[in-house]
Amino acid sequence: MKSRRTDADMTADEVLSNHNGKTLAVISTNQIERDGLIGVLANTHPELTTIAFATVRECVGFSTNPDVIMLRVSQDTSAQMALQDIEQLRSAFPGVPVMAITRD
Repeated sequence: MKSRRTDADMTADEVLSNHNGKTLAVISTNQIERDGLIGVLANTHPELTTIAFATVRECVGFSTNPDVIMLRVSQDTSAQMALQDIEQLRSAFPGVPVMAITRD
């Protein structure tokens, strides 16, 4: 019996490809990183509509629900704070995949 893959089991590219024509929320406190992510996504996934937010609070307060959320977790963010942000997003948008991205 083949098990069904969930968004949690997929790569970021697979998650985005499964949501063609949908809205992606990009959250990053750094405007240069936000703009860079949106630029790359526009080139690699032109079928997505991207909306940029500086904070989780802005995203949660927005009038439209996204289909996918990409959260940039900065190096100075504690694991506990990152998990709280993810929980807040999951609570506000049940069933919406949340991708947390970091850099070394």
